[in-house]
Amino acid sequence: NAEYMGIMYKQLGQLISKSKHVYVLSGAGLSAPSKVPTFQGTEHMWARLHAEGKNPMLVLRKMVLDFNPKSVWNWFIDYKQKIAQAQPNPAHLALLKLQEHYKIKNKEFSHTTLNIDGLQASLIRKSKILTPNGIAPEGTKEFGYTEGLMEIQGNGNFMRCNEECRPFMYSIPNNLKENDVPPCPRCGMAMRPHMLLFDECYFEGYYKSTTAVDKGLACDCLIAIGTELQTQLPNSLVYEHIDQGKLFVEINLKEVVKSNKKNVHRLIDSCDKTLPALVDAIISA
Repeated sequence: NAEYMGIMYKQLGQLISKSKHVYVLSGAGLSAPSKVPTFQGTEHMWARLHAEGKNPMLVLRKMVLDFNPKSVWNWFIDYKQKIAQAQPNPAHLALLKLQEHYKIKNKEFSHTTLNIDGLQASLIRKSKILTPNGIAPEGTKEFGYTEGLMEIQGNGNFMRCNEECRPFMYSIPNNLKENDVPPCPRCGMAMRPHMLLFDECYFEGYYKSTTAVDKGLACDCLIAIGTELQTQLPNSLVYEHIDQGKLFVEINLKEVVKSNKKNVHRLIDSCDKTLPALVDAIISA
């Protein structure tokens, strides 16, 4: 009931507020309330390729991008159209509020996301508290990166040269149509969406993956939101954190983390309902 939930939020908020470094790990469930299709849901991101009788894991690859960039860009243009109306939901706003609170209090806060929709980044980039000097100019490497956010799968709002003539980032045009392949403004070769493809490895230079791991291992409180931990990096981070006896909170529609240790806490519900209440409890603790 409401009274019980209020007590639980207060107690969990007090526990988290005592932490020196809060680390958030977010997946598709964070953006699901914004109507961003998950990769495996009913309106999943692979729908176009499956409808064409193609295996996404064989199309969304660097090798295909090199020899047939239209295939990758056509999927990506379809993806951009699917999420064109998506807006940050109350969970995104709650995370922004928490990150700003920690910045003001001079406490450490880190956020690693597996999402490429750029919704959390769009909020941080507009925040005068988190980005007081504004964002780097377009056509620089820093343009595609966001303060305090490690987008280890990339960000679908940006693109870069597929030939890597320069590591510079640019905004993806909103008017792309099927079979369009944007050219690099410097060398004229094909650009690529700033996203990790299936035959690529995590790389610090583009995806801040080493930073994400280092901060994840150093934190004393890890909050996992809306992720099924299906890839090795987030999975190993979570279970190593739990094994060390550090505070862990799972916010998900279902229980994913298999552990009954006392340092594991769960809020099983949609994150747009649970996260705003939890953040308020942390701030008021």
